[in-house]
Amino acid sequence: QTKTCNQQELIRNLKETLRRQKDNGQKQQEKIELLESTLQSMQEKLKEVLAQRHDSRSQVEQWKNTTHNRLQSLKDEYQRNTDHYKQQLALKEEELAKMKKKFSRVLSHMDTVIDKNTGAKSSNHRT
Repeated sequence: QTKTCNQQELIRNLKETLRRQKDNGQKQQEKIELLESTLQSMQEKLKEVLAQRHDSRSQVEQWKNTTHNRLQSLKDEYQRNTDHYKQQLALKEEELAKMKKKFSRVLSHMDTVIDKNTGAKSSNHRT
């Protein structure tokens, strides 16, 4: 009878241990599921952050390219304008030189005419 009693006690203890282990297993499983859920959420958040970072980098790269292209365009436009104005200045200087020559010839001609007239008047005064 003691043997049977001990066996029943042992069986009760084993059942209790098994139940506790089952409960512990269930709790462990719940913890694992919670950790897996948390990990999945963190992975999704990381994907979002990386996507935003990639978008930001793309925007910065696009801005850099746009700014570089605009700057290059302005430099080219400045160079074209500078070349154009230099060309216009050279043409105006050439025109000015021609006008100076004409003016010089006109002045020279006027001096000649004045000299002739002055000479003619003097000879008229003499007579």
